[in-house]
Amino acid sequence: MESESVKTEDVYQTLHHPPSVKNPNPTHGSPQSIRLIMILLIFNTLLLIIILILTGTFKSQNRMLTEESNSSSVLLSPTLQSAVTSCKPGWTQHLSRCYLFSNDSLNWHQAREYCRTQNASLLKVETEAEWAFITANSNEYWIGLTDEITGRWRWTDGTRYVMDRKKWGHGQPDNWSGDGPEGEHCAHLRYRKLNDLHCKIRMNYICKQ
Repeated sequence: MESESVKTEDVYQTLHHPPSVKNPNPTHGSPQSIRLIMILLIFNTLLLIIILILTGTFKSQNRMLTEESNSSSVLLSPTLQSAVTSCKPGWTQHLSRCYLFSNDSLNWHQAREYCRTQNASLLKVETEAEWAFITANSNEYWIGLTDEITGRWRWTDGTRYVMDRKKWGHGQPDNWSGDGPEGEHCAHLRYRKLNDLHCKIRMNYICKQ
């Protein structure tokens, strides 16, 4: 009887006071787990920032290369202008263009304006063949290249000049201010090379039609 009473009491205790069971999936992670999650979040954030920076840099470089390519095409392509069959007296014909190698001296701005009155422009070099033709003459001449307005070298028609150091004299352009605080902002030919000079100086010039 005593044994049956003990068993009955055990059954009662089991039914009304079940043993506690540890939760295999606690709602709160351990400190190590939280720290690992934070490290992963920081790593992913840094990786995303690096990807965005690299993508922006690539787009910027691609845009610059496209602009340089377009500018080179503009520089090296002949101007869309009807070919000439003959030139005015005093002008020299080369291929489909007429050139005036002046005998008088003007400053750069005066030379530009005079060429315009002749339905021409201060020289813009557009091809390597034209460069060879122009530099066969070793005299000094103003040409239609300036950085006076924008700080960047451009031709008088507004097209951008693509820098070619081989065509410039040693150390040029240097924007020397010895002849005045305004600096050197107009280009001329000197010893078959380009050189920047103060625009107010008077010299011969080349018009192109």
